[in-house]
Amino acid sequence: MVRASSARDGFSLVEVLVATVILAVGFLAMAATTGVVLARVRAAGLETERAVAMQEVSERLRSTPFDEVTPRDAADPLVVGDYRFWWSIVSETRRPNYMEVLVVSEGRGVRGVKVGEAVQDTFTVSLFR
Repeated sequence: MVRASSARDGFSLVEVLVATVILAVGFLAMAATTGVVLARVRAAGLETERAVAMQEVSERLRSTPFDEVTPRDAADPLVVGDYRFWWSIVSETRRPNYMEVLVVSEGRGVRGVKVGEAVQDTFTVSLFR
């Protein structure tokens, strides 16, 4: 038996073109987001490196005997990895059993979406006797 062909067998050229355009737009959107994703992955790596270095400085300050904690100048920073740290004691918080140390770090980091070489950050370390 021979089957009669109808007008709906297969796809028309217009349907193929529309499907191709939709597919192309989807691929272009994926390609455009790849750069953003790679930048965020790199930024996350730098933020992790900085956080580890900050944690190390915090632990060093906390392990120093309370009476031996002294300010450190930016001219003679503590270097941890690619980061430089210096600090000062916040005089308003100085008590016989408590002090706050304001720590400044400088090194590679992210400003907005750009990676910079001299990005500064500050954090406070509370020390107890």
